[in-house]
Amino acid sequence: MKISFLKILPIVFLVFSFEVLHSQPYYGFNFDKEWEWVELIYGNYNVSETSKNLVEELENIIDINDARILFKNLSLLDSLNQIKELVKIAEIDSNIKPTDFKKKLESAFMYFDAIDNLDGLIYTAYILAPLQKDSPFNSKSYKEKKSLINIFDTLKIDFRLTYNYKNAELILDLLDKKNVDYFQLLKDNSPDFAERLKLDGDKINLCFESATQTAPLYNIYKVINPASFSNLGGIYLYKDKISRTINKYKRDEDLLTFEVKNRVFQLLPYEVSLNSKLNFSLGLEVYDDYFTDQNVKETYINIESFGENYLKFVKNITRQLFIKGRNQIYTNILPYAIKGIDSVLVCILSEVHSGGVLNYIAPIAEESRPLTLLEKDFQYFKKVIKDIKYSNKEVIDSLIREGLSGFAMFYTMGTEMTFTMDRLIGRQEIKNSLIFGPIHFFDSYINVYHDNEKIRSVFRFPVDFEEKVKSLKTVYDDNITKDVLKLSLKQKENEENPEKWREILIDEASKIAYKYRNHFKLNLVYIYLADLLFKEGIYDEASKYFSKVIEKSDEKERIFIRIYSMFEKKSLFEESKLLCSETIKHIPNCISAHLLRGIANYKTDNLNDAKIDFEKVLELDPFNETALKYLELIENP
Repeated sequence: MKISFLKILPIVFLVFSFEVLHSQPYYGFNFDKEWEWVELIYGNYNVSETSKNLVEELENIIDINDARILFKNLSLLDSLNQIKELVKIAEIDSNIKPTDFKKKLESAFMYFDAIDNLDGLIYTAYILAPLQKDSPFNSKSYKEKKSLINIFDTLKIDFRLTYNYKNAELILDLLDKKNVDYFQLLKDNSPDFAERLKLDGDKINLCFESATQTAPLYNIYKVINPASFSNLGGIYLYKDKISRTINKYKRDEDLLTFEVKNRVFQLLPYEVSLNSKLNFSLGLEVYDDYFTDQNVKETYINIESFGENYLKFVKNITRQLFIKGRNQIYTNILPYAIKGIDSVLVCILSEVHSGGVLNYIAPIAEESRPLTLLEKDFQYFKKVIKDIKYSNKEVIDSLIREGLSGFAMFYTMGTEMTFTMDRLIGRQEIKNSLIFGPIHFFDSYINVYHDNEKIRSVFRFPVDFEEKVKSLKTVYDDNITKDVLKLSLKQKENEENPEKWREILIDEASKIAYKYRNHFKLNLVYIYLADLLFKEGIYDEASKYFSKVIEKSDEKERIFIRIYSMFEKKSLFEESKLLCSETIKHIPNCISAHLLRGIANYKTDNLNDAKIDFEKVLELDPFNETALKYLELIENP
């Protein structure tokens, strides 16, 4: 049963509103002014030595601006023990988006008891302040940090970056309003943005209603958990600073664009064209298909994720645009061409390659990884590739997760490989790897250390791995890759005329397929062309080439399921049915193909055809629950 949180909200807010009507304890300190830590330590306020030590620790835990908000609102409570009621606010917050903050509060308050004096207030702040450390932002985010400029010869590059602040400014405006339908105002003023929001209307209203509450308990909750109410809690506290930050971004657009462009094209070929729009937002999460759809030219950026840390902003945008640009020139053929245990290996190689290159041009960590730890990264990788041969799936999955999480050993290893190649042979081979993929990347690195004795043995790979890389490289064909690449780069010449580009792409794809019609790697041609057409949104033609990929594959059902999922995610049911039919042509009793075609037929209201497919599934698998469910829906709508 769906519950409207808005209906219970006034009652909850009313309970907390009584707290300011009673007399409050007197602490003998003016928390309304912009006080400093030294005043609490050295002022004549009868603070105990223990409390002075706590203040010194607080200075390292919480920013002074947040501390002023926290201390002031603690001083307004009827009693310091009233902070235990923060758990009730956390429960409201978890109804919007599940978090573990309620549990953290309950744990912090398990043995909590404070006396209503200045020592007690300092102790209470000391209990609460550490809870903020996991928040994505706080008042420290709004202390201006300038970017570092990296200059390369990028004048001839087709690169356009535009900035839209409308949504962020709208949210700031709504945070100044009371007793309104916030979601309706979002829809009225920015319908495209409202349509993309992940939360429903009731929860969005609850976010704003909660974030704009000014009762002391709410202010305390917001300062120790700025991520509260879909980040609107912290945004409300820092809205003046955020407004000034937006103005600074507007002021520095040219500088930011210059810096991002220079970073992105350190390694991207200059033939790549990038034209993107950055929609600045605040708090509310959106569904963003920027990465998954090559035709989408705009993405959403939440300002609170960066504050005034320009360098962090530049790195994030650099990473996004680099991925977008690389998608123009790279087709991941490996899932189609590699099978068995090798598919696990190439998955790891892809992560090392992509993560390493990204970290090289826009590192997330501020400091370089020590040499001793880099040695451990390589040793761990060697252990994983060795264990792939002998371990079960659960062990392998665990090893891979370990390599991608925490210090991300696979990524730091990839960064060191990128650095080594850049230093010893220049960037061309790294740029080539963005076109030809991770196998080329590893093969180039292996060639580098064979030609250079300065690279220590710890940064080299076992001989059997080197041989495996050489054998995997044979799935590629340089001429086919280059022909398809030339075609994909013609897109920018026809960017303003999509219909003309569609005609050119279909015609040129046909010519490439004809050119290689007798080639022993013809299926590789079909993979490249299908992927290019799909990325360009020409789904009907893409499905025809993907059908040929399925036809020529040794693992038709596995490849079919992979391709089908791409079309199904975009609700392309007619093309999905074509893929199912192609698979059934070659595997008449393929349960998954009949089942998925039945679902596609059902979703396009072809109920008779759907029924035939589901009955065929039950003929092959009498207890198939999905087929039984859909047949029930057809017979009893």
